[in-house]
Amino acid sequence: MSARLLNAPLLLLLWQVVPLEVQSTPLGRVRLGLGSGAGMFAFVSRMSCDGRPYTEVREYHAFSAAAEVWASDRVRVSGAGGRVTDETNERAGAFGAVQGAIEGKHVGAGLGVGSAGGRSGSWHPSASLRLGPLDRLHFRADYGTPGLAMPVTGLPRVGLGYNQGRLGGKKLFAGLATTPIPELKQRVGPFLELSVPFGHSRSNAYLSLFGFLGGMAESHVIGSVGAGLFIQP
Repeated sequence: MSARLLNAPLLLLLWQVVPLEVQSTPLGRVRLGLGSGAGMFAFVSRMSCDGRPYTEVREYHAFSAAAEVWASDRVRVSGAGGRVTDETNERAGAFGAVQGAIEGKHVGAGLGVGSAGGRSGSWHPSASLRLGPLDRLHFRADYGTPGLAMPVTGLPRVGLGYNQGRLGGKKLFAGLATTPIPELKQRVGPFLELSVPFGHSRSNAYLSLFGFLGGMAESHVIGSVGAGLFIQP
């Protein structure tokens, strides 16, 4: 069974195992965080002795920093940046993005710009769309949106979000994404981004965990994991 087919039952299991609650008291208007991640990706570039192509598996490592400011109750400005190192220079170098978003009661949208390292070193748009209440379960899609998890998934992501505003409590975004590093066989798989408050539910310090699973190549798991810390005083 492919990773994509496992995505729905994994989300259902997560919903049952991790209680999600929202605190009525909002946290501060500024969020600051640091994170790091690592993973493996497939890269078809070699030929065997008998002339057949085979898949090489390469590692990469990343560091990220992110900031978010609520200019008002409906306007959010976010930015993130960091550096990726890998064994092929496909994405090695600095990356970053900045985005402004209007967060309405049931609809939110953001737009900005980002850049990636590697051979292309290209600039790209940064965009996001939310349908549903910000602090409850909602549909979410984004492309190059700033955050600590930027280096562990590809630019497009789509899925379900929960408690993505200023209120305290656990925060969740899970769904489908692409590999973070371009390869000849572009992979799509499930990702998870979960933030849990330290100590008690009203804490303004959070542990963030994020990961992506893209399948298998030559008996190796293609995916990435990362962790970070952020505060929202």
